[in-house]
Amino acid sequence: MTDEEITNNITAFSQIAYKLDQAYSVAVYGETKPAWQTLSAEDRKHITDRVVYYLTDPNAVISSLHEKWVHSKLTSGWTYGTAYSEEKKTHPLLVSYSDLPLTRRVGDTLFMQTVQTLSRLM
Repeated sequence: MTDEEITNNITAFSQIAYKLDQAYSVAVYGETKPAWQTLSAEDRKHITDRVVYYLTDPNAVISSLHEKWVHSKLTSGWTYGTAYSEEKKTHPLLVSYSDLPLTRRVGDTLFMQTVQTLSRLM
């Protein structure tokens, strides 16, 4: 597989996994997430980084990726808050993985399983 094909697969896997996450958010939370094309470059990179993480480590532990995300947010000045606010830099998911709501952990598992299934199909 060429580098271009790998890049195209990562982009496609990211979009597919995000689409599943969108559907899950509507079904579980009643929340509509923005379309892939309207996401910020930072948000698309975060999703793509998750995909790369799961592709490069078939034994990936979901909780470790969450802890890396928490560390990244905290070092960027974010803090825990009961409501998400970009302005105040607060996020309700800035907790240890075990303290996340079950629905969020299930969503993370679905995302990982989607990526790993797609990689086996290629």
